[in-house]
Amino acid sequence: MARLYLAYGSNLSTARMAGRCPAASPVRPVTVAGWRLRFDKVATIERAADGSLPAALYRITAGCERTLDTLEGVTEGRYRRVWLTLPAETGGDHRILSYIKIDARRGPPTGAYVRHIAAGYDDWGHDLTDLVAALRRCRPEAS
Repeated sequence: MARLYLAYGSNLSTARMAGRCPAASPVRPVTVAGWRLRFDKVATIERAADGSLPAALYRITAGCERTLDTLEGVTEGRYRRVWLTLPAETGGDHRILSYIKIDARRGPPTGAYVRHIAAGYDDWGHDLTDLVAALRRCRPEAS
């Protein structure tokens, strides 16, 4: 059974997602109110009352889901699976799979990683404003 997956980080890049999960089908761009992008070496999301999260929905297979769990490091404790329900105006009323970072890595992301995300913003027609704001909020690497 196909599920919906909410991509907000490097998997926004349609080329990257196609390479990782060839059976995934792009559905549509969405902007999720009440959440925002954050960086701690890699992308994650956090609740924010005034937040706005540019993202995209993909329809994924069970095989894609297993691949994403592996890539996101669920069993290693890097990310945890979350189920979000999007409001009706974003095509919601569905439980949608996403991931939230839980490991201790801190600091800014690499330039190559940010370029994947920026390409995804471009692929889905999102403005870069929220990406730039998340990069500005990034905590420095602990010494």
